[in-house]
Amino acid sequence: MSAVLPAVIDPIRLAEEGSSLNGELSAKEMPRLRDLIADSSVTAQIILRFSRNAQGRMMEGTVTARLQLVCQRCLGAFEQVVTSEVRVALLREGESRSGLAVDADFMEIAGPVSLTALVEDELLLTLPMMPAHPQGGCAQTAQRTEGDASAATAASPFSVLADFRRRQ
Repeated sequence: MSAVLPAVIDPIRLAEEGSSLNGELSAKEMPRLRDLIADSSVTAQIILRFSRNAQGRMMEGTVTARLQLVCQRCLGAFEQVVTSEVRVALLREGESRSGLAVDADFMEIAGPVSLTALVEDELLLTLPMMPAHPQGGCAQTAQRTEGDASAATAASPFSVLADFRRRQ
C-alpha cells in the first residue's frame, strides 16, 4: 500500500531534511495529462529522494505510469508505460547555479510547490510526440493497407501503359 502524498511540498526543506516521497497520484488530478489519455483512472507511481550534498540540494527519483494513449493513426487506445528519471538541482529564488551539478536540471523554488503539478509536468515531458501503436499494430490500418494493396494492383493508372505496350 502506498503512502498518502502531500498536495503541496517544500522541496528545499525536504532536501535539507534528507526526506523521500513514495506513493501514487491519480491521473484524475492532472487535467493536462487527463486530456491526452484514454483512461484517467490510472495512477502514477512516485519515488523521490531529496538530499543535500556537495552538488547542492537535489531531488532525484522516478515517476512511472501505465497510460492508455490514443493512437494518432487509428484513434484506438493502446497501453504504454512512461517513466521519467528525475534529477533536479533545487535553488532558492535568486541563488547562483555555479558549482552545482551540471548534469541535472535546475528548479528555482520561490515557495511551496504542487506535487501533482510537478508529477504531471514530468509525465507530459515523457509522452511521445505522436502516440501510435507499434508499426503494424493498428487493426484498422492493417486491414486498410491490405485492401488498398489489392485495389492498387487492380486499378493502377499504369496498367493502361502495360496494356498499350503489349499491343505493340
